[in-house]
Amino acid sequence: MSRLLQLRPRADPPLAVSLPRGAPLLDRHHSIDDGADPGDVPITVAFTGAAVFAALVAGGVATRPDTVGLRRWFAYLVFLVAAGIAVEVAVSLLG
Repeated sequence: MSRLLQLRPRADPPLAVSLPRGAPLLDRHHSIDDGADPGDVPITVAFTGAAVFAALVAGGVATRPDTVGLRRWFAYLVFLVAAGIAVEVAVSLLG
């Protein structure tokens, strides 16, 4: 037998939770969907639909732009974000 199979279970596992006998796991104050509002469904569907539409439009437009220009503007964006992070770090170190 391998060593893993020879290990004996502990009498009291460290992550064991003891509940009183007959205690419900979920009661009327704590449910699985606690905090879920049925009004969120239309908003979720709207955002999902907008994301799918944007992805389809972007897929059709993606073959047209100049890749050299996109790379240049992406580099500018990366440098802009890096500069912003550098400013935040400098302000936090000095302040």
